[in-house]
Amino acid sequence: MKMVIIEEFIPFTVPEIRERLDARLFVRLSHGKAKHRRMTRPNYGAEAKQGELWETEDSFEKMVWRNYVEQRMQFFEEGNVEGRMDAERCKQLGIVVQEGMDVEAQETLSWAVCAMLEALKGKCL
Repeated sequence: MKMVIIEEFIPFTVPEIRERLDARLFVRLSHGKAKHRRMTRPNYGAEAKQGELWETEDSFEKMVWRNYVEQRMQFFEEGNVEGRMDAERCKQLGIVVQEGMDVEAQETLSWAVCAMLEALKGKCL
């Protein structure tokens, strides 16, 4: 058995790819946490050199976060990516959503391993 982990969201929106995934996990991230992570990376935010427009706070708002919202809004009630998930839509598509938002990495990893094992039950042998 082979396992491939894709840390990306676009496959959820492409039916031909989504249907080939045995486990579809959704980890939620708030605007504030996403911005903080992006802007505190080396060579981003205050450290961005002149001309590196994709690494500025303005580019985060206009490109990174806007794309995040556009790609994910269909899975939320009223398209609000920091609001309530559209549980029925996620269930129909077989997407398992982690409870909470901005959950710490260790807890997220533990949840993800359990969710993957649950999704793979009966497929391993």
